[in-house]
Amino acid sequence: MNKFFIAICFSLFLATSGYAGITPINNYKGTLQPSQRNATPTVKVVDYNDFASFVHEAIKKAKFATKEDMAGKTTSYVPSLKRQKQESESKKSIFEKIYDQAMHRASAGTNITRSDVAVNNLQKLQPTKVQQQQWQNPKIPTITVKMLPDNVATAIPAVEHIPYCMSSIEVLNDGLVKIVETVMVVANGEKLKYGLTKILPAKVYNGKSKMQTLDYSIVSVLRNDQPEDYRLVAQGNNVFLVPQDDSPLAPGVYTYRFEYLVDNLLIDKGDSYMLYWDVGGHGWNLVIDRLGAILNLPERKGLLQHNVLFGNENNLYSGGVLVGQHGPASMAYVAQNPLFVGEGMYLLALIDKSVMMPVGLLQKFMRSFYDFGDIYLSVIGCLFIAVSLIISWRYIKSGKKIEKFKWSKTAIVMRWLFKDKFDITAACGFLLELYKKNIIDIQQSDDTILLIKRTDNLKSLSQFEQKALSRLFPAHEMIFNVETKTRLAFTRFMKDLKSGLKREINKFNFKLCIGYIAISFAMLLLTEAFIAYFKISSGLTFATLATATLVSGLFLLLWNIQMPRWLKIMWRLFIIDICLFAIFCMIGVVSIAAAIILMVSEIIIVVAVRIFARRSGLLSYYIKDLYDYRDNLVKNVDNITLGKNFINYQAPIWVLDLSDDIIPLKEEEYYKIPIVKNIIRIFS
Repeated sequence: MNKFFIAICFSLFLATSGYAGITPINNYKGTLQPSQRNATPTVKVVDYNDFASFVHEAIKKAKFATKEDMAGKTTSYVPSLKRQKQESESKKSIFEKIYDQAMHRASAGTNITRSDVAVNNLQKLQPTKVQQQQWQNPKIPTITVKMLPDNVATAIPAVEHIPYCMSSIEVLNDGLVKIVETVMVVANGEKLKYGLTKILPAKVYNGKSKMQTLDYSIVSVLRNDQPEDYRLVAQGNNVFLVPQDDSPLAPGVYTYRFEYLVDNLLIDKGDSYMLYWDVGGHGWNLVIDRLGAILNLPERKGLLQHNVLFGNENNLYSGGVLVGQHGPASMAYVAQNPLFVGEGMYLLALIDKSVMMPVGLLQKFMRSFYDFGDIYLSVIGCLFIAVSLIISWRYIKSGKKIEKFKWSKTAIVMRWLFKDKFDITAACGFLLELYKKNIIDIQQSDDTILLIKRTDNLKSLSQFEQKALSRLFPAHEMIFNVETKTRLAFTRFMKDLKSGLKREINKFNFKLCIGYIAISFAMLLLTEAFIAYFKISSGLTFATLATATLVSGLFLLLWNIQMPRWLKIMWRLFIIDICLFAIFCMIGVVSIAAAIILMVSEIIIVVAVRIFARRSGLLSYYIKDLYDYRDNLVKNVDNITLGKNFINYQAPIWVLDLSDDIIPLKEEEYYKIPIVKNIIRIFS
């Protein structure tokens, strides 16, 4: 349940302020009659067509999008007009259909009576007629219960149904609507197995091609005067008020009392508010035998026009209800016939704005937040992530000291940091390292150059280095002859080294950026937690958003994984599909715009990580260290060229292009750089 600060304030206000008392409709003395016009403005009772005409005139004043408003919107697919109409009709809620039918009938200027509807929609009404015949069957077994509200012993059908349903709708002067529903139900375990679930609309149509999102707050739920724990669950276009306890409901007669608050239900029509609400519990798969409602307003003069519609969303008609004055500022409505499965009793009322408190800026924002809160929060989260990454980048570029990770100063890594590439010089530097580790020997006699394998103990080498070396010494081969004929084997040796180097670089870059990745995704998950908090199904919303974010984010981070080009294309198409599926999952719990913004936030993180991992980013510190190391080699030439100590520096000297500057005093056996130069000459 959403618990906004403003809703809490309103609840406190309601607890301390007085309001019109609600009297059960059966206590009203005398027969219910249409209200009469008094000297003071009270209520104008109109027929359906008059009310529809009023709605039609109100709609004329609504602002519709112009061509200029739509100029910035583009689409790659334009369905036919017929298809557009079909899609539009299929997506409309019951409230939109009520509204549209009112406009259609007002435009047509015809009086569609109940008999007209029955004639024009005979086939659609057949199920209801069957239900009516079954309900009127004198052979239906009965039971005697104390019928509400007077607890008078009454015989009712001994089948699973709702014998009594009364709704009290109180419009408070601050815009909140307090609804108290008393429902008596006969349960036998067929449909009602786990308690009565109340189905509520998630949105209401405001007549401006737009839906208003409703915000619910549970006040209390009683079952046979005992408190029951209920929770709100959002699913599609509905909000379900469901019991926490899923234990089976024993057969019997139960009385439920639902009390809850609804915000953003009133539709602004300029000088008035429109209220329309299903007092018949549309969506219950049960027959309602006796149905009534009481509408309470802040002041007597507040109700301008009102009417009640019956039927299902495809067949709505007026009539069949008794209307009467219930109190100084209250109207009562009682259905004359039972409400069958799939039907509803829709109360429509027009309320004068003068009896309501002006809507404050905070209240306007909160009502806007119901509709666009996920977009607001996702934009804020995206901006915070982007700003934090920009600040981090500026900190990196400032050259200030940061935590450094240990890196392997191998020949191929040093060559890559030094020249930003892998070449044959790096491969020969790797051979010099193998010579230093006494894994191979490098010999030259005249024009013959041999690489001789000295040991099979390769534990000091990484897996990709061992694989690369196996290209030169396959199976039990111990000698590799450097000549034109073996160029292919040497090329494969270099290719394996390059692939392994890229994997090592990607791992190192990830290690460098893991802190930024963790913080950024933590901020994104925090944003999603806030979005979920303001949703009815908070747990489901956060689980969906977090799972979609983490899964798609992981694959996006692996966008540049090392693999053959043809396979990389398929891999990236797969990642795009994963991201689209993640957006589709997020759309199930948030708006399309919010889902896209959250995905954009992920892309920003991944792109920022790639920028951070560049040579001008986090790698700049290691490049600087490499150049410092190179300068130290030049400064310590005397110590390096003294004796066999040169073997330890031979590979770095070679890959850092210092072979012409640092030369041993004597060309001893361990001096292999001249041979390496000849290898390059042969394979070039």
